Amino acid sequence: MPCSAVTLSLATISAIIAVALLAIAFSTDNWQSYEVKRTNIQVRSFPYDALKSLKSSKESLP
Repeated sequence: MPCSAVTLSLATISAIIAVALLAIAFSTDNWQSYEVKRTNIQVRSFPYDALKSLKSSKESLP
């Protein structure tokens, strides 16, 4: 029985802390938003084209 009382008290304290952190998160205005323009994203085969673009970008650096 003492183990269940300890578990219940830890769960209660954790729930209070979680609710407080959620309240802080929703009350602040530090959210980041991302805009994805899907028409600008090109579909390419990952391994070959990604390595090819990395090589070409390294060659173009001064």
